[in-house]
Amino acid sequence: MELIKEIIKKLKLIVLYFRRIIFVKNHFKVSFFKKIWANLNGGYLADQYALYDLKHNDKNEYLSEFDWYRSRYINEPFDMMLNNKVVCALVLQQYNIKSPKTYAVKNKGKLTSEDEKYSTNDAIIELLKTEKNLIIKPFGKGKGVGVYCFSYKNNEFYIGIDKCTENDIISILKTQKDWMLTEFIEQHSYANKLYDKTTNTITQNLLCCSANRNKINNSC
Repeated sequence: MELIKEIIKKLKLIVLYFRRIIFVKNHFKVSFFKKIWANLNGGYLADQYALYDLKHNDKNEYLSEFDWYRSRYINEPFDMMLNNKVVCALVLQQYNIKSPKTYAVKNKGKLTSEDEKYSTNDAIIELLKTEKNLIIKPFGKGKGVGVYCFSYKNNEFYIGIDKCTENDIISILKTQKDWMLTEFIEQHSYANKLYDKTTNTITQNLLCCSANRNKINNSC
């Protein structure tokens, strides 16, 4: 049974390699030969070749796209727990690791909160007026997909840096699936220097590395 599971996992990674590495759409102009070199030398995307300037930089200093996907498996059989942001936050709190407070969760169309205080869209709007900044993000995805920052200042609503209406925010709350609403936190100055437009997270990768340092290259 374990052998079958391992074979299935290998097959999934092979399919993923072709779908997400070889045949993925790229946004930077990179020659075909450079793209193939990046793909075959560690599973880097052509975009990563351009962004990381791999012509002049050591590729081993960077995490490849393929290794990023492979890293989702290194905490088996607990990977599902750590890949779920709601559950992962609860686990981290047990070790006094600071994580943003979760106010509400939308799962399978149902909006809930710990004490049902924020289980309606109107309640979330009132919370935003009090907190001034809130973050909504999918609890089962990564790479910043589906992440929004809601703000309220000078009696005006914002999504990111764009001014909006209350209904625009409610529309996102209604249409987005499987999300969590958390407090907004300021990242440490060292992370802010890396990139100040988003909150940079490394906690999960560090946990993976400390326990599985020899399983995957470049995972930190």
